[in-house]
Amino acid sequence: MRINWNTFVNKALFWWMFLLPWQTVFLFNSYLIKGTTNVYGQIVIPVTGVLLICIGIIHTWKNGWNIPIERKSVLKIGGVFLLFLLVTLFFSEWPMLGVETLIHVSALSFLLVFLLDKNIQIHLLLKGFIYGLCLPVLMGIMQFLTGHSPASTWLGLSAHEAAVAGDSIIKLKGVRMLRAYGSFPHPNVFGGYLAVSIIACGYLYTQCKSKLWMALAVFFSLGLFLTFSQSAWIAVVMSFVIGAYLYKRIHKKGAVNIWAFHIATAIMFVIAFAGTLSLPYIQIGIEHDSVLERIEYIDIWYPLMSGDWLIGSGAGSYIFSWESMDPLRNWWEYQPVHNVPLLLIKEIGLIGVLLLGYLLYRIDTINYRALPRHFAFFSLLCGSVLFIIMFFDHYLWSFWPGLALSFLVLGLTARGTIE
Repeated sequence: MRINWNTFVNKALFWWMFLLPWQTVFLFNSYLIKGTTNVYGQIVIPVTGVLLICIGIIHTWKNGWNIPIERKSVLKIGGVFLLFLLVTLFFSEWPMLGVETLIHVSALSFLLVFLLDKNIQIHLLLKGFIYGLCLPVLMGIMQFLTGHSPASTWLGLSAHEAAVAGDSIIKLKGVRMLRAYGSFPHPNVFGGYLAVSIIACGYLYTQCKSKLWMALAVFFSLGLFLTFSQSAWIAVVMSFVIGAYLYKRIHKKGAVNIWAFHIATAIMFVIAFAGTLSLPYIQIGIEHDSVLERIEYIDIWYPLMSGDWLIGSGAGSYIFSWESMDPLRNWWEYQPVHNVPLLLIKEIGLIGVLLLGYLLYRIDTINYRALPRHFAFFSLLCGSVLFIIMFFDHYLWSFWPGLALSFLVLGLTARGTIE
């Protein structure tokens, strides 16, 4: 029987997207903080990363890549960035953490290339992404109602209890309630995935008018609420505000003026920074005051930057640099700064940030030229969500699922159209 390898790869990617929410990993080593294992010091290779590399090798061998010339510039810049990450390993005090990041980024580069390939069925991948989140949402609802989440090594799940200090909870009239983790390492990561999935449901509804997608959007909205992820809430609301603005411009003039595009981007910058300052006034009572922690971590970032401006201290090194500078804290206090641009400047320096900035500029240009097509509009909204989240959380760079979500949205945005 002859195998249609193109069909095989598309179905394999559907199932890869379906499995993406599950955090099963191979653990190789751990750097200790104050003699204690810390999640940010673990050297892990995700099972989904291995599967993605295998699918990429099969596609390269059996099908080959069909990428338009305009989109190849994105891959060239990405290749330079990978080379830069390799070079930074020689200057880092914790090179194995940088190797882990390099492996993760290299594996996810296959995802980026897949999303740019004209032979890949984007709608099928989006369906896999959405269907894969249904069970985690059910888990999140049960976690909130029961205050308990069991551990499972095979599924990549950690145990969480509302009664245990350190787990993410809210207090309702003095009662500790566990936030929805789903299958993710933190409710905020879960919230980011749900934010993108809600927009994806809306896009698929515009393509086929099936009520299933609206029902799933409502279902995911419930899950998003139970994560109590303020960054995801703000990102969803503001992305729809930006979307409504651009939609009005499209239907008023039939196209998006470049000034409207730049104004929308500027508005997102203002909202992100203003939101950082205003969060203390809309705090919902999450234990350990996460907002004050974020402000404190930004204050700590400045002295940490001494001597690391150009090429950084190495990917994954932030909390270990902090421990070296300030070794008297408790181990659980050491966390990355909750702001991706600041975290990147510390770990990969201005050179790395400028490379990423140029990559985003090229992707943004492709997306702008594809407007007002529905797919370009959808990917713009997804990009807006992550753009806002990155000013309030670090997981888009520091965790495998966050990095995977970043590459997914970058690939969708760089594709521009599904034609």
